[in-house]
This record gives sequence, structure tokens and C-alpha cells, in this order.
Amino acid sequence: MAALSSTVPSCRSFVTDVAFLRAARRPALSHCSRSKTVAPMALKKKELMEKIAEETGTNEKDVTLVVSAALKVIMDTLVDGDKVNIPGFGTFEGRDRKERVGRNPQTGKELLIPASRAPVFVPSKPFKDAMKATVQGKAE
Repeated sequence: MAALSSTVPSCRSFVTDVAFLRAARRPALSHCSRSKTVAPMALKKKELMEKIAEETGTNEKDVTLVVSAALKVIMDTLVDGDKVNIPGFGTFEGRDRKERVGRNPQTGKELLIPASRAPVFVPSKPFKDAMKATVQGKAE
């Protein structure tokens, strides 16, 4: 039992110890009774570039240039007020948020939250279906 306690972090450090999660490289399940799940790890930009380069047989430098340019075009298009539709993947668009009244959680005092514009991604039907299939596959 002593060996187990030295390798398994405490409840508090389990959620915050990123190095432990990265070393595992698999979805981690919490051993704490308080938390049921741990958020999955995000794919970093460098890892994404490596995967695209491997998939396409192109070098990482060229992939990075193309992907960076594509992301810049998407951002510029959204800033200009237009949508970007990628069939089979989804649509990027900007949405206006109305001015609203919020509350400071520390003081309880009301404050005015100004109107803003936020980027939104709406997945396509094939994308949604693919995500739904992964959840159904895990449930079975």
C-alpha cells in the first residue's frame, strides 16, 4: 500500500498536476470521490502541426506557415463581420452580445456588462454525428 500512495497524488494535486497527466498520455480518471471526471488534455499547436505534417507527408515548417495563414484569414474575416463556412467541418461566425446587468460575486453589487462581439464555432452535421458516435461507442 505504501508504494501505491507514493505514486498516486493526493486529491488536490491530482487535478492540478499537469505533468502527471501528460506523463499518463491517456484520459485520466480521478480517484477522488469529490470529482467525477478530469478534463481531457488539449492538443497543442506544435502537436497539431506534427500530426498534419505526418498525415500529409509535408515538412512541419510548411505546415506551420499554411495553418497560421489559414487561422489569420479566419480571424480577419470574422473581424470584418463575415462568416467562414468549411463544409463537413463547421462555420465560424461572430455574434453580438447585448449589454446586460451582472453582479459582482464578492460584493453583490450590480454592474453593467458592456455589449461585445464574440467568435463562435458551429459544427456541421457530419462533425456532430462523428462526435456523437464516439460517445455512443464508449457507452456500449
